Amino acid sequence: GSVVQELTGFTAATYGSYIRWVSVPTTLSAMIAPRRSERRCLRVAGSADSVGIECAPMMTVCDPVFLETLPDTQVRSGYAYIVQYSMSGFDGVTRSLPKIRDLKIPEPGGRAELPSDETVEECVRASVFDRGKPDDGTEGNTSGADNAAPLFGDGLADAIAEATSFSVSRGYALAAAMGIMAQLSVRSCYCDRKRYRYLTTRLMQFGLPTGTALTADELISHIPSLCEEDRERKSGVCVLRDVGTGVLGMNASEFEEKLRDALDNCKTICAGTVRDAEVYLPYSKELVIRMALAWFLDGFSLLNLSEMPGDDIMAMDRCLRGLLSTSGEALPCGESATVLRLLLPLIGVLDIDNVRFALGEGLFLRPHDSFLKLLRGHGMQIKVDNAVREYTVGGRLVPGEYEITDRNAAEQVCGLLFVLPLLHGDSFIRVPEGILRKNLIHMTINILHMSGVNVNVAEGGYAVSGEQRYDRFGLRNVTPERDWSLAALFETLSFITGEEIPIVELPKVSLQGEQVIREYLEQLREAISEGEEEVRIDLGDVPNLIPCVALAASLTDGVTVTLTGLEVLGDREGNRIQSIALVLATLGADIRIGKADNENGTETDAYIIRGRGCLNGGIVDSMGDHRIAMTAAIAAWGCEQPVTVTDSEAVNRSFPGFFGGLEKQMLKVLKFII
Repeated sequence: GSVVQELTGFTAATYGSYIRWVSVPTTLSAMIAPRRSERRCLRVAGSADSVGIECAPMMTVCDPVFLETLPDTQVRSGYAYIVQYSMSGFDGVTRSLPKIRDLKIPEPGGRAELPSDETVEECVRASVFDRGKPDDGTEGNTSGADNAAPLFGDGLADAIAEATSFSVSRGYALAAAMGIMAQLSVRSCYCDRKRYRYLTTRLMQFGLPTGTALTADELISHIPSLCEEDRERKSGVCVLRDVGTGVLGMNASEFEEKLRDALDNCKTICAGTVRDAEVYLPYSKELVIRMALAWFLDGFSLLNLSEMPGDDIMAMDRCLRGLLSTSGEALPCGESATVLRLLLPLIGVLDIDNVRFALGEGLFLRPHDSFLKLLRGHGMQIKVDNAVREYTVGGRLVPGEYEITDRNAAEQVCGLLFVLPLLHGDSFIRVPEGILRKNLIHMTINILHMSGVNVNVAEGGYAVSGEQRYDRFGLRNVTPERDWSLAALFETLSFITGEEIPIVELPKVSLQGEQVIREYLEQLREAISEGEEEVRIDLGDVPNLIPCVALAASLTDGVTVTLTGLEVLGDREGNRIQSIALVLATLGADIRIGKADNENGTETDAYIIRGRGCLNGGIVDSMGDHRIAMTAAIAAWGCEQPVTVTDSEAVNRSFPGFFGGLEKQMLKVLKFII
């Protein structure tokens, strides 16, 4: 491979006076790895490329026919360089790759497809590209090795390879390094999460790691720039930008701090014995958010949510406090679609205008157009500022008929149910047949009734009388239920291990639809015990359970499970249908995205999962989804190897203490204070 090529170049430069030679590489890495005119190429005393000169070949002949003889791991290792070029702004490489939306979910034990001739050609072009100079005020020598600007992930890849005693190939080390450096770039605001998500999806598409299980201390000792005595001297560090990459000058202290921060976001789970300890879960964020809004609508009073965990709950708290403030600052919705959809129509009944909502990157990309159109059609004025991801909202809602056409619009219905009772006139919310997530609507109606507001369930929708008033007295003695969607994780862990895990204060009768997890898991247990070959489960009303049930189905040895109702995932940022399948497939699940027949004869998206007795484990990214992150962690008990979850902070959306609690098996008890 490339090692042989570099050794030949070293020999040609050392023996005699630069022997002219021709390279005919037979591996993907050797064909497309960077080839410079001359460079230092030997590793001495832990420092990569520190000694010796490599003479570049006078000609390199790349024939993709050689790739057909490569082992699968060599092909995947080479793909790391392809991804590196794509992220570095080589558009020809990116255009030659399959579109993200068209990627194939890896098959267990399957071989990676060979890159097209066009991809190889574009990568060869990129490998001889002039790399420019560092962006640190120094003059870079682009023709030599000493001052040439580093490529994205290169330096850290050398450290990872050395820290693992070279047990992983250079390509796999490069993939892990790019994932870490991308995380560093996002957390340092050099690029947005959309760019990071593109990288991690590409890496998992080719069966490559998105990070490492190594600790910061294990890595730092192998990074020369962090071990120098002069820690104030700046070195070039290549970071990810929104377009391409950029080289920044950082001293050792700055780089080490940023690197530790990024590595702290990689959590490795080594499954062990489940302790006989009670589990305390956070309260249902759906219930807490709705109770807080009902409380607010009676005299603009605020519930004390300071001890309630989760980014979504904190987003509601900050937004309600912002409505009472005169600062004029935008209301920070973060990534919470629930908060945005409950509060948008609220502005239409308050005597204020030009209220700004600040949306997180993922939330801004989610589909809101139909809801905005509905509100505008009933008197509201909403301007969308793409540059700063803000909505500016004003106007007054008018009573009347509100027609919802999207089956996946339960949260929009909930937002209208909260504010229509305050209008001077009656209204009717017409919903499509078979609307998904009806449990959220029923939960909202129940909270309204406890607050003295009546909503009538009628044929085709919900009738709401106007000129009603909220009375928070009915909520004074109500404590929210523990979160069944989080309990589903531990129910799934119990399914995997066979050990019962007691969950404290979990209601047996609940308005939360996710309590059906026990029925679904029991259905899978019966299928295994009775030798059933096929099982079908519809999850359209409980999308929060899709990752958990998909994981459990992946471990039902010998059973083919079809999961339907996936269209509800289309309301998430990015392609959540694809993301869940990709993460589980990376861990070794046999999962496909296919089609299944509905009761009405039409086709719907479905997961086709062939159960296996055990998964492999590995390194996966959370894809920015808190439920995927937690499900991947639970999967470690069904895997042969540990599981490392990168971008693990996604769990903060609903369960900030998840990883700490998982380690201790005794989760913190939280009070609900009003």
